[in-house]
Amino acid sequence: MHMAKRLLELESYSLSLIRQERPLPLLVELSLLLDAGEVVGLVGPSGSGKSMTISAIARLLHQKQPVEETGIIRLLIDDKPHLLTEMQDCRNLWKKHIGIVFQQSSDLLNPRQTVSSILSEKMENPNTSKIENLLASVGLTPPMKYINAYPFNLSGGQVQRVLIALALVNKPQLILADEPFSAVDGELKEELSQLLISLVSKYEIGLLLVSHDLQLIEKLADRVLFLDQGQLIEKPDFQAHNDSLSADLTDAGPVILEVSNLRKSYAKQGLFSSNKLIKIIDGYNLQLHLGEILGIQGPSGVGKSTLARLLAGMESPDSGHIRYKGQDISELSKSDRHQYFTKVQLIPQDPLSRMPPQRSVRAHFEDVFFVRKIAYDVSRVEEVMYAVQLDKSLLSRLPKQLSGGQRQRVLIAKSLLMNVDLLICDEIFSALDFAVQADIASLLRSLVAHKSLSIIMISHDAGLLKTYCHRVVKM
Repeated sequence: MHMAKRLLELESYSLSLIRQERPLPLLVELSLLLDAGEVVGLVGPSGSGKSMTISAIARLLHQKQPVEETGIIRLLIDDKPHLLTEMQDCRNLWKKHIGIVFQQSSDLLNPRQTVSSILSEKMENPNTSKIENLLASVGLTPPMKYINAYPFNLSGGQVQRVLIALALVNKPQLILADEPFSAVDGELKEELSQLLISLVSKYEIGLLLVSHDLQLIEKLADRVLFLDQGQLIEKPDFQAHNDSLSADLTDAGPVILEVSNLRKSYAKQGLFSSNKLIKIIDGYNLQLHLGEILGIQGPSGVGKSTLARLLAGMESPDSGHIRYKGQDISELSKSDRHQYFTKVQLIPQDPLSRMPPQRSVRAHFEDVFFVRKIAYDVSRVEEVMYAVQLDKSLLSRLPKQLSGGQRQRVLIAKSLLMNVDLLICDEIFSALDFAVQADIASLLRSLVAHKSLSIIMISHDAGLLKTYCHRVVKM
C-alpha cells in the first residue's frame, strides 16, 4: 500500500473583507487537506462561505474589493509546493493543473462562441477528435450535435455539462467543484457524479466538492467537512429540515392561466444546418387555477425553460394560445402588456442572468418601486427581506458578493415587492440548501393559502414537486 500523495493544504486560512468601519470576516481559521485521488466534500447552508473557499483556493477573489488574508494555501504539483497566497499570478497553474466547475451560470460561457471554440481556447493542441471525445465523456451525444452549438441553444443541464467538460479539458490534478449538479435532473446528476468520481480514481485527481446536498456529498466523498459562517464545525443536525412539506390541498379557484396547443421551434445552429427547425414545444396544454401551486416536471432539455419564457411573455410562441384571466396575451394592449409583465414574474434557474453585476441589492429593490411609480418603502423592503431570510446587511452587496441561494432569494423578494399574481419558478430550488428550501416553500405556500398568488414550479425533481405542489404535470 503506497502513501497518499498530498495535493492541497489549507493551514489556518482566514479571509476578511476590508471595510472602513471594521473588517468583515468571510472565512475563519480554515484548515483542510486533500490528497490525489481523494474526494473531500464541503457542505454548508447558503452564505456559509463554500463558494468563497473555492474562490480563495483558485485565487479568484474580487480585485475591486480589498481583502485581507492570513494563513496558507499550498498546492503541491509533482511534490513541489506552490504557496498560492503569496503568488501574484496563478493563471499558468490554474490552466495546467486546476479545473473549476462553478454553479450553472450562463454568464460563464461567451454567447458569441460555439462550444467547440470555448473548449479549444483552453485545450492544449486542440482538434476536432479530442473535442468530440470530451463532449461524449460528459454525455453530450452525439458530439456533432453540440460542437457548433452556442450557449443559448443549450438547456441548463447541457450548459452544466459543457462547464464540466471545460474543467476536465486538460486532465487537471485538482478539480474544484462548486455545486456542479444543482441545475441537472436526477438521472443526469447520477451520471455526472459517477463520471467525476471515475476520473478522480483513474487519473488520481483530487476533488474538492462543494454542495448543500448532504445526501449526495455523503454518497460521493471520502471525507465530509461542514462549514457555517465561514468556520468548519462538527456535523450539524439536519433532521429538523427533513420533515415533510406536503402542500395543503385546498379547493381550486377559477382558471387564471390557460395554455392551449402551444408550439415553439428554433432554427438549428451550425455551418451545415440548412436552417432546419428543431421543435422544442409541440402542442402543449395546461391550466393553472387561482391559489394553486402547479408543478411542471421533465428531464433536462425537454423545453421547461422555454415554456417559462413563453409564459412570462419574454418570447412569442410559433402558434397556440396563452390566456391570462381569459385574455390572449398576444392581443394585449401596450398598457395591459406592461401590467402583465409586472403581475407575472419569472424567477430563472440562473439568478445572475437577471441581476446586472454592478448594481447592489438595494438598487435592484429600488427598480421595483421605480417601475411601480411609488416611493421607496424601507419598511416594506425589510418585511420582504425578513420573509425570505435575507439580512439587511446584504443591501449594499453586489450580486457576485452573494451566494447562489442569496441571489435566488433576492429575485424572490423582488417579485414579492411587485405584488405579483403569478410566479413562475424555473428550478429555483436547485441551488438552495435543505433549510432554505423549506423556508421558501413555506413562504410561498402561505401566500397561496391566502389566495393572493398562483405559482408554476418547474423542475426536473419529481420528488420535490410532489412535496410542494398541489398538482404535477409532465413535459
